Formats: sequence, structure tokens, C-alpha cells
Amino acid sequence: LGIAVKAVKDYLIKEGGEKTVKIVEILAKNSVNAVEQVAAETGYKGEEKLEQARIRIRAELNKFNISMTDRDLNTFIETAVKQ
Repeated sequence: LGIAVKAVKDYLIKEGGEKTVKIVEILAKNSVNAVEQVAAETGYKGEEKLEQARIRIRAELNKFNISMTDRDLNTFIETAVKQ
């Protein structure tokens, strides 16, 4: 996973700059925390939690005119979960 994260970060830095990476990292962390907090009430598990995190991150990324693939988003989400 560490190698994948580095590859995605390197690509994003090249495409959108370091600021883009920081934005995505912060959004991933915040989204994961939000989904975890409501998971008990919503009943979300596994894949549903992942999808909810992606939805939340994408909504915010759109404000910055940043688009990412599910695969790249998943990498940031998985990193946020492990922190």
C-alpha cells in the first residue's frame, strides 16, 4: 500500500501540485472520520462505508475542480483508515 500511495501522490503532485495532495489527504481523513461516526446509526459496513467516503470526498473535490478515479480515492481512504 505504501508504494501505491507514493505513486498516486507523485502523479498528483505532477498533475495538480502538492496543494492538491494535501487537500485530498485532509478530505479523506475528514470523510473517513465522518462515515465512522455515523456508521453505527446508518448500519453502513465495509463497501458501503467506502462508497460513502468517496461520495463525501468527491463532493468537496468538485469545489476545487479536482477529479480522481475511484482507485486513487480508495488509496487515500485506505491510508486515512490506517492512521
